[in-house]
Amino acid sequence: MSNTDNMNQTSSCETPYATIYSLAENLKSQHGEGIGRKKFLSSKLAKRNSEIAEEISNKIFKTRSKKAKIGGLKPVSLNMIMNEGVNELPEIVKGVLTCGATVLSGDPKSGKTILATQLAFSVSTGTEFLGYPCKKGDVLFISLEDNQTSLFKRIKKLPDAPQNDNIEFLFDFPLLSDGNGGGLKQLEDHLIDNPNISLVIIDMFNLVRPEKKPGVTINVFEHTIAKDLNQIGLSTETAIVVIHHNNKTSTQKDVPFNRVAGTNSFRGGFSNVWSLVRHSFENFGELLIQGREIDDQKLELLFNNQNNLVFWQKDTLGLSNECPLNREILSIFNENKETELSIDEVLLRLEEKGCVEEANSTERNRVTTYLRRLIKKGKLTSEKRGLYMLSPLSF
Repeated sequence: MSNTDNMNQTSSCETPYATIYSLAENLKSQHGEGIGRKKFLSSKLAKRNSEIAEEISNKIFKTRSKKAKIGGLKPVSLNMIMNEGVNELPEIVKGVLTCGATVLSGDPKSGKTILATQLAFSVSTGTEFLGYPCKKGDVLFISLEDNQTSLFKRIKKLPDAPQNDNIEFLFDFPLLSDGNGGGLKQLEDHLIDNPNISLVIIDMFNLVRPEKKPGVTINVFEHTIAKDLNQIGLSTETAIVVIHHNNKTSTQKDVPFNRVAGTNSFRGGFSNVWSLVRHSFENFGELLIQGREIDDQKLELLFNNQNNLVFWQKDTLGLSNECPLNREILSIFNENKETELSIDEVLLRLEEKGCVEEANSTERNRVTTYLRRLIKKGKLTSEKRGLYMLSPLSF
């Protein structure tokens, strides 16, 4: 091959490269990095010489190509997400509790532990919890406010005190700090070694709360704890329920979820938030539920203090706007249509239902007040002094 032929071949190879390079420089000068690169790669010349164009693009434009790696990150395209579909989070209690971490918050003595104990037995036996079906699995109950004696007495109150090997208790546990000796690592290792565990209950959070490290803000600190617990639950397909208390300065007028002690970042780290609302000396309460993968719900509860049971109150009479005690009183009259009942008869039936602890004078005065309110609302009538009857309008 002659020298002239070599020169011609070299010139023919360099011409498209030089032309493409010049085009890239001009577009960068006119439009800047981002738009210039986009116009360059979409040009006919670049498309006809895609390999050369990609090489020149990476030299001239600082913006990386769409397919280039961004550090150690591995982005997933929307098409891949849509094609692969979604892996639904396993539900431990259908429609109420998913795997991940859940905070159960309420005032002192509001029944948080009673509710959690009933949840534990429902999951361990695969029976319903507050009317919702449960996925049967083993349960680890970290009971830091109890010992074996107090636990025995509480569970003994349950009707037909359940006995099974699907629940295990711990009465001591390390702080939820990171590292090999911390509670987070020990909990994760235990769940990995025991894949049959579906539910973990930690009672109470403050007893395993680690110390905040210097220089870390309270928001970051609390969010990290909740997020780490949540990640352990998600990775092991376990529901981790953390019992917590409300802010001491909160009142019944506050939004229930805002009463959870701690920062908003703390609540935000959990998959679900359960807020138990129960007035002092009342056997009625509400469980408000929010979650990332479940619908917001409000469950009406009835606490029976004689046997430590909680019941879900179905609104069979369409009385969702009535307070819980009003609803229970009206249900008694609905069971005895066209029958007059005295205050003492109503009080006795409320005691049988576990709605009042004892039919004493204090409870009698309280029930009398509720009966008078229901008369004013047109729900009840009183033709004879001291006797009450369901209003015909309520039939």
